[in-house]
Order: sequence, then C-alpha cells, then structure tokens
Amino acid sequence: MASMDRGLHGPLEPQPDVYIPSPDQGFDFDAVKDLVIWDQFGNRKRFHTLYQETKTIIIFVRHFLCYVCKEYVEDLAKIPKEYLQEAKVRLVVIGCAPHTYIREFRQETRFPHEFYCDPDRDLHKALGLRLDGTHGKASPHVKSSVISGVLQSTWRAVKSMHYQGDMMQQGGQFIVGPGKKLHYAWRDRNSQDHTSVNQLLAEAGVQQINLPNDPRIIQV
Repeated sequence: MASMDRGLHGPLEPQPDVYIPSPDQGFDFDAVKDLVIWDQFGNRKRFHTLYQETKTIIIFVRHFLCYVCKEYVEDLAKIPKEYLQEAKVRLVVIGCAPHTYIREFRQETRFPHEFYCDPDRDLHKALGLRLDGTHGKASPHVKSSVISGVLQSTWRAVKSMHYQGDMMQQGGQFIVGPGKKLHYAWRDRNSQDHTSVNQLLAEAGVQQINLPNDPRIIQV
C-alpha cells in the first residue's frame, strides 16, 4: 500500500452528543452488505455486490447541487477506464439524492463510471458519515471561489426546483474488496475534506492522472 496521510489507524475523536467514527476508522462489512442502492434506471442492488469479486474505490459525495461535489466528480471523471481495467479496480460513486437525478448529474460532470444513490441514507448512516453541513476549504479539486460556487449552486437549484440530497450530508471514500478486505477509509469532516483523486488511485494501485490545475498532484 502506498504511504498516506489518511489511513486505517488513528485516535478516535471525542463526540459529545452522538457517536461518529473517526475519519479513518474501519468498515463494518456485516452492517452494510445487504443495504440497497439504486442505479439511474431505478434498479436495486445490494451494496456488497460492488466489492464482492474485485477491489473497488467507493466514493460517497454530497448533494448534487453542491458545487464542491460537482467539481470533485468532474476530476474523478478524468480517470481513464483503461487505468482501472489494467489494475483490475472498480470505481463507484454513491450520492444521497433520489436516483432520478443521477442521469442529469452524470451529464453535467461527464462522469463515465458507475454511479448509484442511497436516497434514504441508510448506507451513509451505517458507515458513520457525518451529518453536519460544515463547509471546508483548500481542496485541490475545487476550482470555483465560494462566491461563484454558491451562485452556480443557486442557479442549478432554481432550475431544478427540487432538493437533490440532504444538504447537511458529508461524504467519504473507501477502498474495499475483494470480499471483506478494507484497504483505505476516510470520512469527510467538511465539504472539501475529500481524499484527492491521485491519493485514492495510489492507494488502490491504479496509475495516477495528470491534473494540471493542482501543482500538488503528481504529474505522470
């Protein structure tokens, strides 16, 4: 496994009112295996089928009207399918919106990989993903300023006229499989606390990609 500044070990963070796993705490396979996710056509799938036979990068994102979420997924979309196939790794994004919004969001982000939704957030809750709406800063994948990003999100919300996921829900990133193997775990502490794309690829043993807008990301 590549070196990482976020991994599977670390002290638990004290939570005064409710138990929330620390960002890098493990993954309860038994609690989540039979929970249901939905594809854009309304087909149901058991969560464990995503990683039962192969190593899988699983990325939980915020609501679909969030500009941070959109710009992060836009960079995830740049990962070539060939890189994943060569490493025998699957890439999956899971949102908290109703499945009927997946198609539009994939078109907006040009995301070519697998995408599912957990609209009742049963999976989010079982994995201990935070529900606090804290806004972060300094993600290498967010290109917009706060002002322009909020304006973009507001305009998209006006056009939609519907909520597209819980605005308080934070995301997380996991690399699991095949079977009950956990390679990496991170639960976002705020809206921009997600693991960088190339760190996820390195942890999964996938070739990294060139993202020229971020000087901290490895050039290949």
